Amino acid sequence: MTRTIKCIIITICIIILMWFCTLPVLRLGADKTYIEPPYQNEKINTRELADFLALWQRMMNGSIKKYVAQISLKSSGQYPRPIVKWLELQNWNVERYFYIEQRLMQIVEYVNLRKNLEGNISISASGNINLGDIIADQKKKMSACPFGEDEMQLVEQNLYLITQIMSGNPVVDKKQD
Repeated sequence: MTRTIKCIIITICIIILMWFCTLPVLRLGADKTYIEPPYQNEKINTRELADFLALWQRMMNGSIKKYVAQISLKSSGQYPRPIVKWLELQNWNVERYFYIEQRLMQIVEYVNLRKNLEGNISISASGNINLGDIIADQKKKMSACPFGEDEMQLVEQNLYLITQIMSGNPVVDKKQD
């Protein structure tokens, strides 16, 4: 082997070694809030909701969108590698990110159910239509709601924004205008 080839090989090895050594350093100043995987029944707070929705909107408007269709929440952690890498660069744990998506969609269902129930009770109280069976069924479903009132109110207050962003519709933040 010639001296030039040895120098090239040594240089490449040094560059690769330096790259591996600096990987943890790249995350030193990063916010660690979303790097940890979620624990069971972990609640969504206001900050996490806002950060998630902003990131979801970026994901749906970026090149990574094509991989989202491949994701199955029942796949037990088998996420496409490009999504995992992209979320890691955003300082998010992939399990946490899709846990929040799944939880958020479930809360939206219960918020909509509660709104329908309240509307049906109001219609039935006016005496025009008897919705007793529908109301009883909706109350039964609401009694099984596993979410606290704080999360329900958080989602209800942001329901339009959540449904627009999660549907892939562009939303302009009026605070930035």
